[in-house]
Amino acid sequence: MVLPAGFMDFLVMAKRNTYAGNSGRRDPLFPGALQLEFADGGFLYRDIYYGSLFFVGQEVVHSMGLPIWSMSYSGGIIALNADSGHIYTFLKSALLNPDPKLPLRGPDKFQSQGLHYENSAVGEIENFYGTERILKNSETVYTMRYSGGMIK
Repeated sequence: MVLPAGFMDFLVMAKRNTYAGNSGRRDPLFPGALQLEFADGGFLYRDIYYGSLFFVGQEVVHSMGLPIWSMSYSGGIIALNADSGHIYTFLKSALLNPDPKLPLRGPDKFQSQGLHYENSAVGEIENFYGTERILKNSETVYTMRYSGGMIK
């Protein structure tokens, strides 16, 4: 099975138009969850997650009503007394710039607002895992792990 034409472009648009872009919020399917959605051209992206300082979640992309791709993730703020608002605002800035060849999270590296973002992915869009972290003054203040791929 191969991912449909237009999938990668759709995934980039979906990521820019949900969490990173502060939009796409929907009434959650599950109590206590936050849910974001974006639809275009026969694709539907749905991100359901729980928590804030530490969170767990799953993104699923449907094509013509069938699930075709997913990514699970967990992570959050790990530094004591960290400014979570500043960190998550910075994270959203990084996530607005996914690698178009592997649009899982943000770019490999990104710096702004006194923070440094790093993303390390292993694999291809069909089967992958990775970690992202944010550093302030060489100290890791946020980390997240993710994995996923094509649903067969």
